[in-house]
Amino acid sequence: MPREWGHWKGLYVHGNQFVLSYSVGATKVLESPGSEEAESIGALTRTLNLGPRAKDLILQVARGIPGQTKFLMDLDRSPVAREGIALLRNPSGQPRTGQAGNRSPEVHTTAVAVVGGGGNLKWLTTPDGDLRLRIASGEDPVRLKLLYSQMADESAVQPFVDLLRVTTAPHDLNAWTRGEPELWKETTTTRV
Repeated sequence: MPREWGHWKGLYVHGNQFVLSYSVGATKVLESPGSEEAESIGALTRTLNLGPRAKDLILQVARGIPGQTKFLMDLDRSPVAREGIALLRNPSGQPRTGQAGNRSPEVHTTAVAVVGGGGNLKWLTTPDGDLRLRIASGEDPVRLKLLYSQMADESAVQPFVDLLRVTTAPHDLNAWTRGEPELWKETTTTRV
């Protein structure tokens, strides 16, 4: 890939967290994966901090079956208006790994939602079944968090909605790039 399109800058470690640093075009990006749990559901997360954007960015979010992505409910916490939760059918035809790594034939749907980002976001779908997120151009930095969870079908979405209502705002990942107390206090001496 040409450097003008994207450029890897490095990896920061902060305790049990890590932050990927890269650029997309001229836009600086910090990204950190994570996970969250509520009473009966877990979710994988992707937290993104984006710098000023000269043009709209399109983020590949997930892959589903063409024509079978649904958008549900108007959530207070979602910046993507009334299309708060995207529900995608798993494209492989095979069940996905469910909670705690169990293979389960009941897991056929992936739910995705966004927290943060202000009014700069819009869901997009492609004819191939891809779910994407358009992040509008602008001078102000944007912080957003994507949450992903798997379930049998849309009738099982309520625990995910409950998780969205209590999830925290996206972290300022810059704070995790400034170092922390040393992890190892021992000194290692070598002889040549």
